[in-house]
Amino acid sequence: MTDADAQLCAKNLESSSSAEGIDPSLASYVTKENLEAKASDDGTIKISIMGSEFPYSLSKAADGNWYITLS
Repeated sequence: MTDADAQLCAKNLESSSSAEGIDPSLASYVTKENLEAKASDDGTIKISIMGSEFPYSLSKAADGNWYITLS
């Protein structure tokens, strides 16, 4: 994961309705050093931020970007 990927992840999370109630200053913790991505067998990835697993998987869309999978 590149720094640009981490910044895009933070930006998309900030603008997402699923970010309601999350302190925007937490986005500063979304850095390459604090993120770990693990591939799942179903083609999605799971993200850990500073050792805490993000509760949703991410899926790569046709546009090449990764999006939160809510199902």
